[in-house]
Amino acid sequence: MIAIRSTSRVAVVVVVLLGLFSLLYHWQDVVVPNMNLSYGNGQEPLVAVIEKQAEYLVGEPTPSFRDNLHPDLKYVTAFTAGGFTNVFMSHVNLIYIALLSQRIPVIPPFSPVHQGLSTGFFQASEVFNLSLLSQAIRTPVLEWQQIKDLAAPNVDSLGCWSVQETLGGHYHLTPNVEESMHLNFSYTRVPEFTRLTPSPNEYFGNYMALASLSFPQTRSEALAEAAGKPYPDRHYVDPDEQMLCYDLLYYVASAVQYEWEREWSPAWRFVGRHIRWSDHVLDITKGVVGRTFGGSGTGDVPPYISVHVRRTDFKNACPDYVTLAECMPTLAAYARRVKQVQEELQKTRGLTVNNVVVLSDEKDEGWWKEVTDMGWKRIDHAKEGTQEKYGEWYLPVIDVVAQSLAIGFVGTDHSTMSLVSSKRVREWNGGVTRVVRWGIPGADDD
Repeated sequence: MIAIRSTSRVAVVVVVLLGLFSLLYHWQDVVVPNMNLSYGNGQEPLVAVIEKQAEYLVGEPTPSFRDNLHPDLKYVTAFTAGGFTNVFMSHVNLIYIALLSQRIPVIPPFSPVHQGLSTGFFQASEVFNLSLLSQAIRTPVLEWQQIKDLAAPNVDSLGCWSVQETLGGHYHLTPNVEESMHLNFSYTRVPEFTRLTPSPNEYFGNYMALASLSFPQTRSEALAEAAGKPYPDRHYVDPDEQMLCYDLLYYVASAVQYEWEREWSPAWRFVGRHIRWSDHVLDITKGVVGRTFGGSGTGDVPPYISVHVRRTDFKNACPDYVTLAECMPTLAAYARRVKQVQEELQKTRGLTVNNVVVLSDEKDEGWWKEVTDMGWKRIDHAKEGTQEKYGEWYLPVIDVVAQSLAIGFVGTDHSTMSLVSSKRVREWNGGVTRVVRWGIPGADDD
Protein backbone atom coordinates (compact mmCIF):
# COMPACT_ATOMS: atom_id res chain seq x y z
CA MET A 1 0.00 0.00 0.00
CA ILE A 2 2.86 2.37 0.82
CA ALA A 3 4.52 1.77 -2.53
CA ILE A 4 1.27 2.29 -4.38
CA ARG A 5 0.53 5.49 -2.47
CA SER A 6 4.05 6.81 -3.15
CA THR A 7 3.80 6.02 -6.83
CA SER A 8 0.49 7.84 -7.02
CA ARG A 9 1.96 10.89 -5.34
CA VAL A 10 4.85 10.90 -7.79
CA ALA A 11 2.39 10.70 -10.67
CA VAL A 12 0.47 13.68 -9.36
CA VAL A 13 3.69 15.71 -8.95
CA VAL A 14 4.74 14.83 -12.49
CA VAL A 15 1.36 15.94 -13.84
CA VAL A 16 1.62 19.27 -12.01
CA LEU A 17 5.18 19.87 -13.25
CA LEU A 18 4.16 19.06 -16.81
CA GLY A 19 1.40 21.63 -16.49
CA LEU A 20 3.79 24.31 -15.28
CA PHE A 21 6.31 23.56 -18.04
CA SER A 22 3.53 23.71 -20.62
CA LEU A 23 2.38 27.07 -19.30
CA LEU A 24 5.91 28.49 -19.27
CA TYR A 25 6.34 27.34 -22.86
CA HIS A 26 3.07 28.97 -23.79
CA TRP A 27 4.17 32.32 -22.35
CA GLN A 28 7.62 32.47 -23.91
CA ASP A 29 6.30 33.79 -27.23
CA VAL A 30 4.83 37.23 -27.76
CA VAL A 31 2.16 36.24 -30.26
CA VAL A 32 -0.30 33.35 -30.37
CA PRO A 33 1.47 31.09 -32.95
CA ASN A 34 2.76 28.84 -30.15
CA MET A 35 -0.78 27.41 -30.18
CA ASN A 36 -0.18 26.31 -33.76
CA LEU A 37 -2.61 28.96 -34.99
CA SER A 38 -1.82 30.56 -38.33
CA TYR A 39 -1.62 34.35 -38.66
CA GLY A 40 0.12 34.92 -41.96
CA ASN A 41 3.71 36.03 -41.38
CA GLY A 42 3.30 35.97 -37.59
CA GLN A 43 4.75 39.48 -37.28
CA GLU A 44 1.54 41.46 -36.80
CA PRO A 45 1.01 43.42 -33.57
CA LEU A 46 -0.77 41.43 -30.89
CA VAL A 47 -3.81 43.71 -30.91
CA ALA A 48 -4.28 43.14 -34.63
CA VAL A 49 -4.00 39.40 -34.14
CA ILE A 50 -6.61 39.30 -31.39
CA GLU A 51 -9.09 41.41 -33.34
CA LYS A 52 -9.06 39.03 -36.31
CA GLN A 53 -11.89 36.85 -35.04
CA ALA A 54 -12.45 35.49 -38.54
CA GLU A 55 -9.12 33.70 -38.21
CA TYR A 56 -10.56 31.49 -35.47
CA LEU A 57 -13.94 30.73 -37.04
CA VAL A 58 -15.32 30.09 -40.50
CA GLY A 59 -17.55 33.17 -40.32
CA GLU A 60 -20.75 34.47 -38.76
CA PRO A 61 -22.71 32.32 -36.25
CA THR A 62 -24.27 29.24 -37.86
CA PRO A 63 -27.29 27.10 -36.83
CA SER A 64 -24.90 24.20 -36.19
CA PHE A 65 -21.80 25.19 -34.27
CA ARG A 66 -19.67 22.60 -36.08
CA ASP A 67 -20.12 24.43 -39.38
CA ASN A 68 -18.36 27.46 -37.90
CA LEU A 69 -15.32 25.77 -36.37
CA HIS A 70 -12.08 26.35 -38.23
CA PRO A 71 -10.95 22.93 -39.50
CA ASP A 72 -7.34 23.53 -38.43
CA LEU A 73 -8.09 24.70 -34.89
CA LYS A 74 -9.20 23.08 -31.65
CA TYR A 75 -11.42 24.53 -28.95
CA VAL A 76 -12.45 23.84 -25.36
CA THR A 77 -15.60 24.70 -23.42
CA ALA A 78 -17.44 23.88 -20.18
CA PHE A 79 -20.92 24.46 -18.79
CA THR A 80 -21.14 25.40 -15.12
CA ALA A 81 -24.36 26.49 -13.43
CA GLY A 82 -24.19 28.46 -10.19
CA GLY A 83 -23.86 31.90 -8.68
CA PHE A 84 -22.16 34.70 -10.59
CA THR A 85 -18.79 34.49 -8.83
CA ASN A 86 -18.61 30.69 -8.82
CA VAL A 87 -19.34 30.61 -12.54
CA PHE A 88 -16.71 33.31 -13.08
CA MET A 89 -14.16 31.16 -11.25
CA SER A 90 -15.18 28.16 -13.35
CA HIS A 91 -14.71 30.21 -16.53
CA VAL A 92 -11.23 31.18 -15.32
CA ASN A 93 -10.44 27.51 -14.70
CA LEU A 94 -11.67 26.73 -18.22
CA ILE A 95 -9.39 29.35 -19.77
CA TYR A 96 -6.45 28.09 -17.72
CA ILE A 97 -7.06 24.56 -19.03
CA ALA A 98 -7.22 26.07 -22.52
CA LEU A 99 -3.71 27.45 -22.01
CA LEU A 100 -2.45 24.09 -20.80
CA SER A 101 -4.02 22.20 -23.70
CA GLN A 102 -3.24 24.94 -26.27
CA ARG A 103 -6.85 25.24 -27.35
CA ILE A 104 -9.16 28.21 -27.88
CA PRO A 105 -11.53 28.69 -24.92
CA VAL A 106 -15.23 29.15 -25.73
CA ILE A 107 -17.19 30.81 -22.93
CA PRO A 108 -20.91 30.02 -22.49
CA PRO A 109 -23.35 32.63 -21.19
CA PHE A 110 -24.11 32.94 -17.49
CA SER A 111 -27.30 31.00 -16.75
CA PRO A 112 -29.94 32.36 -14.31
CA VAL A 113 -29.70 29.82 -11.51
CA HIS A 114 -30.45 32.19 -8.62
CA GLN A 115 -32.40 34.84 -10.53
CA GLY A 116 -35.04 32.65 -12.17
CA LEU A 117 -35.42 31.57 -15.80
CA SER A 118 -37.29 34.73 -16.77
CA THR A 119 -34.08 36.69 -16.18
CA GLY A 120 -32.53 35.18 -19.29
CA PHE A 121 -28.91 34.44 -20.05
CA PHE A 122 -26.07 36.92 -19.67
CA GLN A 123 -23.16 37.06 -22.10
CA ALA A 124 -19.69 37.30 -20.57
CA SER A 125 -18.64 40.06 -22.98
CA GLU A 126 -21.35 42.32 -21.59
CA VAL A 127 -19.60 42.49 -18.24
CA PHE A 128 -15.98 41.54 -19.03
CA ASN A 129 -13.47 43.01 -21.48
CA LEU A 130 -12.63 39.83 -23.38
CA SER A 131 -10.50 41.64 -25.97
CA LEU A 132 -8.22 42.95 -23.23
CA LEU A 133 -8.09 39.48 -21.72
CA SER A 134 -7.12 37.97 -25.07
CA GLN A 135 -4.27 40.44 -25.40
CA ALA A 136 -3.07 39.81 -21.85
CA ILE A 137 -2.97 36.01 -22.11
CA ARG A 138 -1.99 35.97 -25.82
CA THR A 139 -4.84 33.65 -26.67
CA PRO A 140 -8.17 34.32 -28.40
CA VAL A 141 -11.18 34.00 -26.11
CA LEU A 142 -14.48 33.30 -27.86
CA GLU A 143 -18.12 33.08 -26.79
CA TRP A 144 -20.72 30.57 -27.91
CA GLN A 145 -22.81 33.36 -29.40
CA GLN A 146 -19.98 34.03 -31.88
CA ILE A 147 -20.03 30.41 -33.04
CA LYS A 148 -23.62 29.19 -32.93
CA ASP A 149 -26.78 31.06 -33.90
CA LEU A 150 -28.59 30.63 -30.59
CA ALA A 151 -31.89 31.77 -32.12
CA ALA A 152 -31.85 28.97 -34.70
CA PRO A 153 -33.83 25.84 -33.74
CA ASN A 154 -31.12 23.42 -34.89
CA VAL A 155 -30.05 21.12 -32.02
CA ASP A 156 -26.43 19.93 -31.90
CA SER A 157 -25.29 16.87 -29.99
CA LEU A 158 -22.16 17.48 -27.95
CA GLY A 159 -20.21 14.85 -26.08
CA CYS A 160 -18.59 16.12 -22.88
CA TRP A 161 -16.33 14.77 -20.17
CA SER A 162 -18.06 14.62 -16.79
CA VAL A 163 -15.71 15.73 -14.04
CA GLN A 164 -18.50 15.80 -11.50
CA GLU A 165 -19.66 12.20 -12.03
CA THR A 166 -16.21 10.79 -11.25
CA LEU A 167 -15.25 13.19 -8.47
CA GLY A 168 -18.63 14.04 -6.98
CA GLY A 169 -20.64 10.91 -7.69
CA HIS A 170 -23.30 12.57 -9.84
CA TYR A 171 -23.66 14.32 -13.17
CA HIS A 172 -23.78 18.11 -13.37
CA LEU A 173 -26.88 18.48 -15.51
CA THR A 174 -27.82 21.83 -17.05
CA PRO A 175 -31.14 21.29 -18.88
CA ASN A 176 -31.86 25.03 -19.10
CA VAL A 177 -28.53 25.59 -20.84
CA GLU A 178 -29.19 22.75 -23.25
CA GLU A 179 -32.64 24.08 -24.10
CA SER A 180 -31.64 27.71 -24.53
CA MET A 181 -28.49 26.97 -26.54
CA HIS A 182 -30.07 24.14 -28.56
CA LEU A 183 -27.45 21.63 -27.47
CA ASN A 184 -27.91 17.99 -26.51
CA PHE A 185 -25.22 16.90 -24.04
CA SER A 186 -24.02 13.41 -23.32
CA TYR A 187 -21.37 12.66 -20.73
CA THR A 188 -18.42 10.33 -20.30
CA ARG A 189 -16.87 10.15 -16.84
CA VAL A 190 -13.28 11.36 -16.58
CA PRO A 191 -10.73 8.73 -15.48
CA GLU A 192 -9.69 8.29 -11.86
CA PHE A 193 -6.21 9.73 -12.43
CA THR A 194 -7.72 13.18 -12.89
CA ARG A 195 -8.31 13.44 -9.13
CA LEU A 196 -6.09 15.97 -7.37
CA THR A 197 -4.98 13.26 -4.96
CA PRO A 198 -5.36 9.45 -5.20
CA SER A 199 -7.95 9.31 -2.40
CA PRO A 200 -11.32 7.97 -3.62
CA ASN A 201 -12.91 10.71 -1.51
CA GLU A 202 -11.05 13.47 -3.37
CA TYR A 203 -13.58 15.71 -5.12
CA PHE A 204 -11.10 18.13 -6.73
CA GLY A 205 -9.71 17.51 -10.19
CA ASN A 206 -6.21 18.36 -11.40
CA TYR A 207 -5.84 21.01 -14.11
CA MET A 208 -3.19 19.26 -16.17
CA ALA A 209 -4.74 15.82 -15.76
CA LEU A 210 -8.02 17.17 -17.14
CA ALA A 211 -6.19 19.03 -19.92
CA SER A 212 -4.46 15.77 -20.88
CA LEU A 213 -7.80 14.48 -22.18
CA SER A 214 -7.17 16.82 -25.10
CA PHE A 215 -4.43 14.52 -26.37
CA PRO A 216 -5.17 11.40 -28.48
CA GLN A 217 -3.49 8.66 -26.46
CA THR A 218 -4.83 9.84 -23.10
CA ARG A 219 -8.28 10.31 -24.62
CA SER A 220 -8.25 6.77 -25.99
CA GLU A 221 -7.20 5.31 -22.64
CA ALA A 222 -9.85 7.36 -20.81
CA LEU A 223 -12.59 6.16 -23.16
CA ALA A 224 -11.53 2.56 -22.55
CA GLU A 225 -11.71 3.09 -18.77
CA ALA A 226 -15.18 4.63 -19.07
CA ALA A 227 -16.55 1.96 -21.43
CA GLY A 228 -20.09 0.93 -20.57
CA LYS A 229 -20.73 3.93 -18.28
CA PRO A 230 -22.14 6.65 -20.55
CA TYR A 231 -24.92 9.08 -19.64
CA PRO A 232 -27.54 9.29 -20.92
CA ASP A 233 -27.79 6.12 -22.97
CA ARG A 234 -30.46 7.42 -25.32
CA HIS A 235 -28.24 9.81 -27.27
CA TYR A 236 -24.69 9.03 -26.22
CA VAL A 237 -21.81 10.33 -28.31
CA ASP A 238 -18.13 10.23 -27.43
CA PRO A 239 -16.52 13.38 -26.02
CA ASP A 240 -15.94 15.77 -28.89
CA GLU A 241 -12.38 15.97 -30.20
CA GLN A 242 -12.48 19.40 -31.84
CA MET A 243 -14.68 21.06 -29.20
CA LEU A 244 -13.26 19.55 -26.00
CA CYS A 245 -16.05 19.82 -23.43
CA TYR A 246 -16.36 19.44 -19.65
CA ASP A 247 -19.37 19.68 -17.38
CA LEU A 248 -18.24 21.38 -14.14
CA LEU A 249 -14.85 23.04 -13.67
CA TYR A 250 -15.34 24.68 -10.28
CA TYR A 251 -13.61 22.01 -8.19
CA VAL A 252 -10.24 22.02 -9.96
CA ALA A 253 -6.76 22.78 -8.62
CA SER A 254 -3.07 22.25 -9.30
CA ALA A 255 -1.74 21.41 -5.84
CA VAL A 256 -4.24 21.83 -2.99
CA GLN A 257 -8.00 22.09 -2.59
CA TYR A 258 -9.48 25.58 -2.73
CA GLU A 259 -6.18 27.01 -3.91
CA TRP A 260 -8.00 30.09 -5.21
CA GLU A 261 -7.61 31.20 -1.59
CA ARG A 262 -3.82 31.13 -1.97
CA GLU A 263 -1.86 34.10 -3.30
CA TRP A 264 -0.11 31.83 -5.81
CA SER A 265 -3.26 30.37 -7.39
CA PRO A 266 -2.18 29.72 -11.01
CA ALA A 267 -5.67 30.15 -12.45
CA TRP A 268 -5.89 33.59 -10.87
CA ARG A 269 -2.32 34.64 -11.66
CA PHE A 270 -2.29 33.52 -15.29
CA VAL A 271 -5.93 34.27 -16.15
CA GLY A 272 -8.25 35.71 -13.51
CA ARG A 273 -6.38 38.90 -12.69
CA HIS A 274 -6.42 39.84 -16.39
CA ILE A 275 -10.22 39.71 -16.66
CA ARG A 276 -11.21 43.37 -16.33
CA TRP A 277 -14.68 44.88 -16.46
CA SER A 278 -16.22 46.15 -19.66
CA ASP A 279 -16.42 49.92 -20.09
CA HIS A 280 -20.20 49.56 -20.06
CA VAL A 281 -20.48 48.14 -16.53
CA LEU A 282 -17.65 50.36 -15.27
CA ASP A 283 -19.48 53.51 -16.35
CA ILE A 284 -22.75 52.33 -14.81
CA THR A 285 -21.14 51.31 -11.52
CA LYS A 286 -19.07 54.46 -11.14
CA GLY A 287 -22.25 56.49 -11.57
CA VAL A 288 -24.09 54.42 -8.97
CA VAL A 289 -21.24 54.60 -6.45
CA GLY A 290 -20.77 58.32 -7.02
CA ARG A 291 -24.45 59.00 -6.32
CA THR A 292 -24.33 56.72 -3.28
CA PHE A 293 -21.72 59.03 -1.76
CA GLY A 294 -23.73 62.14 -2.58
CA GLY A 295 -22.17 63.10 -5.90
CA SER A 296 -23.78 63.65 -9.27
CA GLY A 297 -22.58 60.31 -10.59
CA THR A 298 -20.75 61.93 -13.50
CA GLY A 299 -17.42 62.81 -11.91
CA ASP A 300 -14.64 60.90 -10.24
CA VAL A 301 -15.55 58.50 -7.45
CA PRO A 302 -13.92 59.39 -4.11
CA PRO A 303 -11.65 56.79 -2.46
CA TYR A 304 -13.79 54.41 -0.42
CA ILE A 305 -13.84 51.13 1.47
CA SER A 306 -16.29 48.45 0.36
CA VAL A 307 -17.67 45.88 2.80
CA HIS A 308 -19.23 42.62 1.63
CA VAL A 309 -21.45 41.04 4.28
CA ARG A 310 -22.84 37.67 3.22
CA ARG A 311 -25.56 36.53 5.61
CA THR A 312 -28.75 35.00 4.21
CA ASP A 313 -27.62 31.53 3.14
CA PHE A 314 -24.63 31.40 5.50
CA LYS A 315 -27.06 31.24 8.42
CA ASN A 316 -27.90 27.70 7.28
CA ALA A 317 -24.24 26.69 7.66
CA CYS A 318 -24.08 27.47 11.37
CA PRO A 319 -23.35 24.43 13.58
CA ASP A 320 -26.19 23.09 15.71
CA TYR A 321 -24.39 23.69 18.99
CA VAL A 322 -24.30 27.51 18.67
CA THR A 323 -27.02 30.10 18.41
CA LEU A 324 -27.42 32.23 15.32
CA ALA A 325 -26.17 35.24 17.26
CA GLU A 326 -23.04 33.33 18.29
CA CYS A 327 -22.44 32.08 14.75
CA MET A 328 -22.94 35.12 12.54
CA PRO A 329 -20.50 38.04 12.75
CA THR A 330 -21.74 41.31 14.18
CA LEU A 331 -21.50 44.69 12.51
CA ALA A 332 -19.04 45.56 15.27
CA ALA A 333 -16.71 42.87 13.90
CA TYR A 334 -16.87 44.44 10.45
CA ALA A 335 -16.34 47.90 11.95
CA ARG A 336 -13.18 46.69 13.68
CA ARG A 337 -11.81 45.38 10.39
CA VAL A 338 -12.79 48.59 8.58
CA LYS A 339 -10.84 50.56 11.16
CA GLN A 340 -7.79 48.34 10.56
CA VAL A 341 -8.06 49.01 6.83
CA GLN A 342 -8.36 52.75 7.43
CA GLU A 343 -5.31 52.77 9.69
CA GLU A 344 -3.21 50.83 7.20
CA LEU A 345 -4.26 53.07 4.31
CA GLN A 346 -3.27 56.10 6.38
CA LYS A 347 0.07 54.55 7.32
CA THR A 348 1.07 53.11 3.94
CA ARG A 349 -0.66 55.41 1.47
CA GLY A 350 -1.20 58.60 3.44
CA LEU A 351 -4.93 58.33 2.71
CA THR A 352 -7.75 59.23 5.05
CA VAL A 353 -10.70 57.17 3.83
CA ASN A 354 -13.99 57.70 5.63
CA ASN A 355 -16.35 56.67 2.81
CA VAL A 356 -17.67 53.16 3.43
CA VAL A 357 -20.28 51.30 1.37
CA VAL A 358 -21.82 47.99 2.41
CA LEU A 359 -22.98 45.33 -0.07
CA SER A 360 -25.02 42.47 1.36
CA ASP A 361 -27.71 39.89 0.64
CA GLU A 362 -29.43 40.79 3.93
CA LYS A 363 -33.13 41.69 3.52
CA ASP A 364 -33.85 42.86 7.07
CA GLU A 365 -34.35 46.64 6.99
CA GLY A 366 -33.68 46.80 10.72
CA TRP A 367 -30.19 45.47 10.08
CA TRP A 368 -29.68 47.99 7.28
CA LYS A 369 -30.73 50.81 9.60
CA GLU A 370 -27.89 49.76 11.92
CA VAL A 371 -25.55 50.03 8.93
CA THR A 372 -26.64 53.55 8.00
CA ASP A 373 -26.64 54.63 11.67
CA MET A 374 -22.91 53.85 11.65
CA GLY A 375 -22.46 56.41 8.89
CA TRP A 376 -21.95 53.77 6.24
CA LYS A 377 -23.72 53.79 2.87
CA ARG A 378 -25.68 51.19 0.94
CA ILE A 379 -26.36 51.02 -2.78
CA ASP A 380 -30.09 51.57 -3.21
CA HIS A 381 -30.93 49.59 -6.34
CA ALA A 382 -34.62 50.44 -6.02
CA LYS A 383 -33.85 54.16 -6.03
CA GLU A 384 -31.36 53.70 -8.87
CA GLY A 385 -33.87 51.67 -10.87
CA THR A 386 -31.12 49.16 -11.63
CA GLN A 387 -33.35 46.24 -12.57
CA GLU A 388 -35.73 48.37 -14.60
CA LYS A 389 -32.90 50.03 -16.54
CA TYR A 390 -30.50 47.16 -17.07
CA GLY A 391 -32.12 43.89 -16.00
CA GLU A 392 -31.89 41.62 -12.97
CA TRP A 393 -28.35 40.44 -13.75
CA TYR A 394 -27.04 43.92 -12.99
CA LEU A 395 -28.02 43.71 -9.32
CA PRO A 396 -25.13 41.34 -8.43
CA VAL A 397 -22.89 42.70 -11.19
CA ILE A 398 -22.95 46.29 -9.92
CA ASP A 399 -22.36 45.07 -6.36
CA VAL A 400 -19.31 43.05 -7.42
CA VAL A 401 -17.87 45.84 -9.56
CA ALA A 402 -18.43 48.34 -6.73
CA GLN A 403 -16.48 46.08 -4.38
CA SER A 404 -13.57 45.91 -6.81
CA LEU A 405 -13.27 49.68 -7.35
CA ALA A 406 -12.51 50.35 -3.68
CA ILE A 407 -9.13 51.22 -2.19
CA GLY A 408 -9.98 49.08 0.84
CA PHE A 409 -12.13 46.00 1.26
CA VAL A 410 -13.56 43.95 4.12
CA GLY A 411 -15.15 40.63 3.23
CA THR A 412 -16.82 37.61 4.79
CA ASP A 413 -14.80 34.43 5.29
CA HIS A 414 -15.77 31.46 3.08
CA SER A 415 -17.52 33.71 0.54
CA THR A 416 -16.15 33.34 -2.97
CA MET A 417 -17.47 36.81 -3.80
CA SER A 418 -15.41 38.24 -0.94
CA LEU A 419 -12.41 36.14 -1.95
CA VAL A 420 -12.31 37.36 -5.55
CA SER A 421 -13.14 40.98 -4.64
CA SER A 422 -10.27 40.95 -2.15
CA LYS A 423 -7.87 39.77 -4.85
CA ARG A 424 -9.07 42.48 -7.24
CA VAL A 425 -8.71 45.28 -4.70
CA ARG A 426 -5.20 44.18 -3.74
CA GLU A 427 -3.86 43.54 -7.24
CA TRP A 428 -5.73 46.10 -9.31
CA ASN A 429 -5.80 48.99 -6.88
CA GLY A 430 -2.89 48.28 -4.54
CA GLY A 431 -5.53 48.31 -1.82
CA VAL A 432 -5.78 46.97 1.72
CA THR A 433 -8.09 44.08 2.61
CA ARG A 434 -9.37 42.18 5.62
CA VAL A 435 -11.80 39.31 6.20
CA VAL A 436 -14.28 38.71 9.02
CA ARG A 437 -14.40 35.12 10.28
CA TRP A 438 -17.53 33.48 11.67
CA GLY A 439 -19.11 30.17 12.71
CA ILE A 440 -18.34 29.90 16.44
CA PRO A 441 -18.07 32.36 19.33
CA GLY A 442 -14.84 34.34 19.10
CA ALA A 443 -14.12 33.20 15.53
CA ASP A 444 -12.93 36.68 14.54
CA ASP A 445 -10.93 37.41 17.68
CA ASP A 446 -7.23 37.98 17.11
